[in-house]
Amino acid sequence: MSAGAEGVRLCAALFAHLPVPARLLAQPSPELELALRDLVASGRAAWPTVVQSDEDFVAYVAARLPPHQAPSQALLTIHGADLYLACGLARGLTTALREFELKVLPQVDPAAARLGEEAFVSELKQVVREKLFVAAGAAPPKIVEYQGRGALVSWVRAAAIRLGLNLLRDAARYEPRELEADDLPSPGAGPEVELMKARHGADVATAFRSVFASLSVQERNVLRLHFLDGLNIDQIGAMLRVHRATAARWISRARDALVERLRHQLAETLKVSSAECQSLIALVESRLDLSLHRWLRDKP
Repeated sequence: MSAGAEGVRLCAALFAHLPVPARLLAQPSPELELALRDLVASGRAAWPTVVQSDEDFVAYVAARLPPHQAPSQALLTIHGADLYLACGLARGLTTALREFELKVLPQVDPAAARLGEEAFVSELKQVVREKLFVAAGAAPPKIVEYQGRGALVSWVRAAAIRLGLNLLRDAARYEPRELEADDLPSPGAGPEVELMKARHGADVATAFRSVFASLSVQERNVLRLHFLDGLNIDQIGAMLRVHRATAARWISRARDALVERLRHQLAETLKVSSAECQSLIALVESRLDLSLHRWLRDKP
C-alpha cells in the first residue's frame, strides 16, 4: 500500500460502505481519517480484549451512519466504544460475548427483577441472548440494529424490558406493579440548603411518599421507566405500544401531577412562613428530576 493510501486507509473503508447519499456530502480528508482513528482507539481502550481490524470496525460504523448527514458530523453523535463492542458481538467474537456477559447483561437485572422473580429474570436473560445474537431464518441477529445513537446498556435494557413484558403478556400473568418511593436524598451542599433540609427533610420525604403513592399505576410506572431506567420517549413508546408523543405526554403529566400535589401538601402541612414554604417548594421542584432518580434507584 502506498504512503498516500495508507494515510486515508480508514476513510477508504468508510466510504466503501457509506450509504450513497452520505458519500456525496464529504470527501476523504486527514481530519476525517484522524476522527476515525480516534473512534477505533476509543473502542479498543474500552474493550481491550475484543480484537478486530480497524477496517472491519469502520465498515460496520459506516453502514450505520445516517444517509443524509456528513460523516464527520455523524461521527460526533455516536457512542463509538459501544458500537465497537456491538461490532464484535455481531461478528460472534467470543471475547465480545464474554464482555457483554460480564459488563452489559448484568445491568438488566434491576429492571428485570421488577417484572418477576429470579427464575423469570434468568429466563428473560436467555431470551435476550437469543434475540440479540441468534439469526432468525434469513433475518440477522437483532444486535445489528443497534446504531450507536445511545448507550448500549440503555438499548439492551429497553429491549429486555420489552421482551419481558411480552413474555408476561403471552403467559397471561402480567399485572402492573405498585411502585413506591424511598426517602428524600440530600438536596445538595451549602449552609442554607443544609439548614432547610435539617428542618424539613423528614416532612418533605413523608409528603413525597404520600404524593407518589397517590399517582396512578401508569404515572408511577412511566416515571420509573424514564427517571430510573433511563429510557427515552421513543423506547417507552415502543415498549408500551404508543406513539412517542403519547409517551412524552404521559411523562410530562405524571411529573406535573407529582409537583402540583407535592406543592399543595407541603403548603398544608409545613408550619413555616409563606416565604420559607415557597423557598422549600422551589428547591424541591428544581431538584425533582435528580431526586426522582435517586428515590427510585434506592428503593429495593
